[in-house]
Amino acid sequence: QQQQQQQQQQQQQQQQQQQPPKSSQERTNSSRRWIRKDFVLMVSIILSKACQPPVIGSVLGMVVTAMPPIRGIMALEGATLQWFLDGLGKVGRSTIPVSMALLGMHMSHSIRAGSASDSADTSPFEVFHWTTMVGTICGKLIVMPMIGFSSFLVLRHVFAIQIPQSMAVVLLLVWTPPTASNAVVMSDLAGGMREAVAQILLYEYMVVPILLSVSISFVILISGLDVS
Repeated sequence: QQQQQQQQQQQQQQQQQQQPPKSSQERTNSSRRWIRKDFVLMVSIILSKACQPPVIGSVLGMVVTAMPPIRGIMALEGATLQWFLDGLGKVGRSTIPVSMALLGMHMSHSIRAGSASDSADTSPFEVFHWTTMVGTICGKLIVMPMIGFSSFLVLRHVFAIQIPQSMAVVLLLVWTPPTASNAVVMSDLAGGMREAVAQILLYEYMVVPILLSVSISFVILISGLDVS
């Protein structure tokens, strides 16, 4: 048997030696095929992660709004399919309560999992390291508003762009809100770290009353809004 295996290996080596070497054009075509396959695989992975139900619902809502014939049979008063849109609206209004329930469930799960851990040095509240938590919260509630406020001031004073007060308030407020609670739902649908997202949101919401108040104060100051 060993002799037969050796003979087969020798025959395979001889066949490989007898095969003519690939030309540069063949190698180029082969590499291009592999690049196409990798590109298609990358695009399919991105689409599978991005095309989650909340995203699809938002895109369909924009499509319905942008097309007058469809909007006429669904969104106008007394439209034929207004009952369907009303039903979707009732389902949509349940998003926040459901998201908050999922947030509490995943946070409770992470606490129980941490409590059951054998390691005495690990806190049941630690899914990420505390530096990661602090960096994430500061980036969303401090750094992002600072970037938005700086961009607005550059547009107003450096490029001398006249921005109406109502638009200025909107442009500044976009940068200030915390992460939406439906991030847990989107993470759950994408198969991400649900407990970690829930934990970040919990700590973020604990400091939101202070940091968001400061951001709103800067919005009023920069925009010149009269709140008296």
